[in-house]
Amino acid sequence: MENWTQVREQLAAAAPDHAEALAKYEDPKAFIQAALRPDPPDWRKQIAGDNADDLKALERFPDEGALYKAFRDTQTALRESGRIKIPGENATPEEVAAYRKAMGVPDGPDGYKVSVKPPEGYEPTDADKTFLDTATKKLHEAGAPPQFVDLMHELYFGGVANSLSELEARYDDSALKADKALTDLWGSRKTENVAYANAAVAQYFGPGENGANPALVDLKIEAPDGFVGNLGDWPPFVAMMAQVGRQHAEDPYFLKAMGQQDVPDPVQRKEQIMALRSTNPKEYARLAAEGGELDKLNAAIERQAQRKGNRAA
Repeated sequence: MENWTQVREQLAAAAPDHAEALAKYEDPKAFIQAALRPDPPDWRKQIAGDNADDLKALERFPDEGALYKAFRDTQTALRESGRIKIPGENATPEEVAAYRKAMGVPDGPDGYKVSVKPPEGYEPTDADKTFLDTATKKLHEAGAPPQFVDLMHELYFGGVANSLSELEARYDDSALKADKALTDLWGSRKTENVAYANAAVAQYFGPGENGANPALVDLKIEAPDGFVGNLGDWPPFVAMMAQVGRQHAEDPYFLKAMGQQDVPDPVQRKEQIMALRSTNPKEYARLAAEGGELDKLNAAIERQAQRKGNRAA
């Protein structure tokens, strides 16, 4: 932390206008997170879309709060003009109901017909749904018309889309750096070692549903070295699994997982050897000798059974 204090003082000396802002960051992690935080979405463009006139009209509002204030001022003007009877402090329930009906406010928050959709390919999380439901209920209690509920959803999902775009760019950058790291590590033997890694993953974690990768391999991580993406693409994980695969280079199950088509099935090959006891005892004795092919097949079959048992557990 003493080093960070010195760095912070040097930054403040170089940029005196930002000294006060720098002082609030007690550790480098908080400073880096703030520096990497994405810029907020342009809410004016989200509302106006391709309508240049609407965009120009919205430029007079410095922020969303100013737009909401204009909405409240419009309510006041409408009340005073008498065009819509906006209930005052002592309004009767009937007057409140008439106002809400005139503004298009539904009977309950579930009555809002939200037209805004999440970004394409994005499935809202439980946290997203909880936030939007709570915000919609509060807007309903305040008597917000449907347009404002739509605006709230649009601003929220606009922020989500911006975050997804930034994350996708980080994924792409990490994938390129990961591929280069493996090339630097293995050079011309990268393809061979990646095959060993994939074989080890298939043997120890099994295939996912419908032939997809195991869930663990597709687990999204943010590693200490800055890598962001699937665990199965993280260079240290790939290198570890390649080492595991090389340790079983003669295991027929691993050879099959690496794509070698001429590897006999261990169980079938064992049955063939066992049949030699009656048809060719001499050959059987050779293959069944200690450390021979039969011993290796038995060891491979046992290891495979253990791996399947571990996956099932």
